[in-house]
Amino acid sequence: MQFEFSRPYCLLLLLLISLLWRYWRCLVRFSFLQRAAALVVRFSILILLVFSAAGFTFLLPSNEAMLVVLVDNSLSIDDDARNFADNYIKHIEAFARNRPVVVVPFAGKTNADADTTRETTDIATALVTAAALVPAGYVPEILLLSDGNETVGDSLTTALQLNIPVHTFPLYSHSKPEIELYKLNVPPNARASEPFNVDVVVRSNHDCEAVVSLFRDDYKVGEQTINIRSHINNDKGEYTAYYDNVLTFQQTAGDERQITLFAAVSTANDTFTENNTATSVVSIDGKPRVLLLEGEQRSVREFTAAMKEQGINVDVRPAEGCPKTLDEFDKYDAIMFSDVPASSLSYSQMDLLRHYVRDLGGGFVMLGGEQSFGLGGYYKTLVEEALPVRCDFNKQREKPSLAICLLIDRSGSMGGEKIAMSKEAAKATVELLTPRDFISVVTFDHQCTVVVPIQSASSTSVINSSIATIEAAGGTNIYPSLEIAYEQLTKSSAKIKHVILLTDGYSEQTGDYAAAVRKLTSAQITVSTVGIGSADNKLLEQIASLGHGKHYVVENPQTIPQIFAKETIEANKSAIDETPFVPILVTPNETVTGVDLSNAPPLLGFVSTRPKETSQTVLATETGEPLLTFWRYDLGVTAAFSSDVKSRWAAEWLTWNDFAKLWSQVLRYTMKKIQTRGTNVELTQNDGRLQVTIDIVDDTENFINNATGSITVIRPNLTQEQVELKAAAPGRYAADITTSELGSYNIRFEVKGGDKLLLSQNRSVTIGHPKELNLTPTNEALLKNLSESTKAVYKPNPNQLLTQTKTTHHPRPVWKYLLTIAAIMLVIDVLLGRIKIL
Repeated sequence: MQFEFSRPYCLLLLLLISLLWRYWRCLVRFSFLQRAAALVVRFSILILLVFSAAGFTFLLPSNEAMLVVLVDNSLSIDDDARNFADNYIKHIEAFARNRPVVVVPFAGKTNADADTTRETTDIATALVTAAALVPAGYVPEILLLSDGNETVGDSLTTALQLNIPVHTFPLYSHSKPEIELYKLNVPPNARASEPFNVDVVVRSNHDCEAVVSLFRDDYKVGEQTINIRSHINNDKGEYTAYYDNVLTFQQTAGDERQITLFAAVSTANDTFTENNTATSVVSIDGKPRVLLLEGEQRSVREFTAAMKEQGINVDVRPAEGCPKTLDEFDKYDAIMFSDVPASSLSYSQMDLLRHYVRDLGGGFVMLGGEQSFGLGGYYKTLVEEALPVRCDFNKQREKPSLAICLLIDRSGSMGGEKIAMSKEAAKATVELLTPRDFISVVTFDHQCTVVVPIQSASSTSVINSSIATIEAAGGTNIYPSLEIAYEQLTKSSAKIKHVILLTDGYSEQTGDYAAAVRKLTSAQITVSTVGIGSADNKLLEQIASLGHGKHYVVENPQTIPQIFAKETIEANKSAIDETPFVPILVTPNETVTGVDLSNAPPLLGFVSTRPKETSQTVLATETGEPLLTFWRYDLGVTAAFSSDVKSRWAAEWLTWNDFAKLWSQVLRYTMKKIQTRGTNVELTQNDGRLQVTIDIVDDTENFINNATGSITVIRPNLTQEQVELKAAAPGRYAADITTSELGSYNIRFEVKGGDKLLLSQNRSVTIGHPKELNLTPTNEALLKNLSESTKAVYKPNPNQLLTQTKTTHHPRPVWKYLLTIAAIMLVIDVLLGRIKIL
């Protein structure tokens, strides 16, 4: 009989036996025989207690088998296959009778008590889980019911490591009608005005008629009807694989930099529609393309015409046309903002622009205007993070003093993100003020509270501490806050006075708002309003109109700080300088090469900004403020031009001979750096991975070895990953990228040979549907290999299960019995120590 100790370290307590000699000496009045008996009893008690503490366990031989049935519940297993599995399991349970059988569904995750994640198949993890479910003392057996198409993991290696018999039974997937757009093959690059082929590969498990449509940048450009062939059969007429039905569409590259092609297939009978589409991107070796966001498109006609003469195509859109995906941004070599307020962009769009520049090497230029830089509300935004300048004005510049009063709704409906963003907006306002300016903060619910009495903005930390105490609670009563604002601002001697009123609701009490606002304006106090969500925007718009201010409607509370910053800078009356000036060359670079700045006409105005420490100011105003500034932002280059390219400030520049040359050089300096000569990039999708192969040769067609390079991968969730390229053969470099998530992967390649740039290119790959929905035949070869390798049965009958002859050991803990015996012997020990018996 075998035994073991579950806590063997407790055996060290046996050292206490050495102390029993004291007990021997205390029994001197008893006979030697009784003393010896007492010592044996005491010794036995100690042994029993120590063995009990050490977890003394008998290992009894057992050959009782336990079966764990793993049932594939992934998307590739349809209802017919699941019904078959259920019936098969019922037969097994009937045969097993009282022997233990546990059924566990699995797919991407395995859980005996819950549904599984069905978009992947992880047989390896399921096998590990099954082994862990078998308690000690049982001989484990595993039965795997699956189509064998694992999308992650290595089941065969795992099964061999577990050393447990794995019976397998194939589930034949896709028994119902199913069609799949298997591949969309396009060339990675094409030349402008040249034709190229688009191959659409369709698979189906049944012969049918299908319609295949092709879309190019959201416009349908082709449609074909095709008779689909389903299977390939061998000479014996046996099915061997699915047939690849290929349809070819011919397209011609235009002057765009990138084409997005989207294909879709449809038929009368289909089970899943998620796998009926595919997307691919073609890069065009044509003229550079720039996206200019500008509200008044006619105002930049001269600029776009000048750039066209220089070989640069400029697409002009209003702010609403700002791209909403990274793929849309990546179609352009550079992005320009002209008079685009931050409030017209979402946080997501700003974040995408940042990724486009920082991680994909795109260019970004912001032009001056009444809705640009600080005036556009870009202070402390993700856009400002990428710019070469800061969007607050020059505080050292002479300007009138400002007094500003913030009226902030703190009612209960303002709880959470609204009040948090309002407090951040108030703090940002304080940071934009100088010690010569004044600030007051008033909150209101059903009554008003002066959180920050009118005071100099010099004590920033004290003011911000008071703002931090604001909490949301109570009702809403707007009218009294206007009276409080009047009282606060009339105490100040500032030249400019402004009120910003923010609320998300309707006032519970009425009042003569027109009279209250007229009272403010008579004291030269202006009023702007901000309405969040379903606020009383009609009233707020009326207040702003009477108060000679602006009204903002806010859907996303995250834009509140931008609006407060914009209002503060506008109220300062110092962000714009409309004194004519001639630009001064500060630090020459390639953007001004060949440009005769000495004959440049004057500009009629600019927006005040501050250069960042590591930026490069090429042109400045006569007062020394930055006019044209550049900055490298990781992989990309950004520029800030604080004047404009329209007839307001650049009216005389538009007729300057070097206007087009200067701006074409500025744009080319900031654009994505594209270098593909002598290189060939191949991307292959396989088993949830993207395999990258790059071949590089020199001008004489010789392989270039010892190059260094990396790949920047931006995943669909916008997380970034750096992957190193490794030499795979002469002139060939390779890398492997996991593509576990669905969506678009934007990839930037950069390879250098010494100091020379050999390859610089962006590509994107879209994973449209999980691999689980691929039309793939049952992998019987893997299932047979699993069974044969683990000495189990492929396609077992129920009577072939639970027949293992192996012997294991069933643990039988005996600590309870040891404690019982020790307790009985303790009574005997007491008697031997008290009564003379022998």
